[in-house]
Amino acid sequence: MSKTTDDRLSFRPYRLAVERVWIRFDLIRFSLQVLKERDQKNFFTNVSDEKIAKIEKFRVRAKQHKFFPDEEVDRIADEQIESIKSVLRRERRSGNLRFTAEFTEDRINQSELLLLVAHFESFMKLVHEKFLLAAPGKVFGKGFRDEQNPRIPIREIFDTSEGWWNSQKFLNELVAKEVKWLDAQSIETKSDYFAKNFGIMFGDASDIAELKSIMKRRNEISHEVYAPPNNGDEVLKKTLGEGKEPPLVPSPMLKQARQLFESIPRTCIEYGGKTYQSFFKKY
Repeated sequence: MSKTTDDRLSFRPYRLAVERVWIRFDLIRFSLQVLKERDQKNFFTNVSDEKIAKIEKFRVRAKQHKFFPDEEVDRIADEQIESIKSVLRRERRSGNLRFTAEFTEDRINQSELLLLVAHFESFMKLVHEKFLLAAPGKVFGKGFRDEQNPRIPIREIFDTSEGWWNSQKFLNELVAKEVKWLDAQSIETKSDYFAKNFGIMFGDASDIAELKSIMKRRNEISHEVYAPPNNGDEVLKKTLGEGKEPPLVPSPMLKQARQLFESIPRTCIEYGGKTYQSFFKKY
């Protein structure tokens, strides 16, 4: 007896995925809050000790194999060890520990935001695909946009194993191109698209403005990841001289992102479950 699989799109797997993200990052934040200054200092000491131990191994090995004269080996090793100890003294300062904690918290918020956006965009592509398959006339019945729907080669939609036109393959190719096009658009365009074609609202004007701000911040973070890293001493000096630099992802923004990235997909699935029950579950 064959078992039929339910391939309807459900909100539950997405909700569980984003909740796991929330919980894991909240656990990290909790750990930082209960971490004592002594423990922080010991952490940096242990990191430095491991680095120094590796340098001492290099010293012994370099002398054994005569990579350089012994005096040169000692000079290189001693300079590296002194540099590590200098960094350790800076990291263990109370003021720097507070700065590091604040900086780390913002980095945690940034990382969570990047993951939430990735989950949201991936799931919304599935949502979009299901709506197009469920009601292709909602979008494709209004005609084609050349910039949105480039020509689909016949070889991509004609099933050579059969002697007739494969209409489902044609629809699948059309859907794939439409999903790819919308995924590359701004959040405002996506919101207008779902409202116009499916009658689904992402939120009110303030929600859309907040979404726009969140996506813009995501782009700023992504670009910063690949920027040359700032020197720690320079950052600390600038912070002490000019005042505390505001975080890229403050807690209120992250809280709003959590809410919107949960409510929008849920609204879509609930509507799909009521309207196209063969393609969506209500939960």
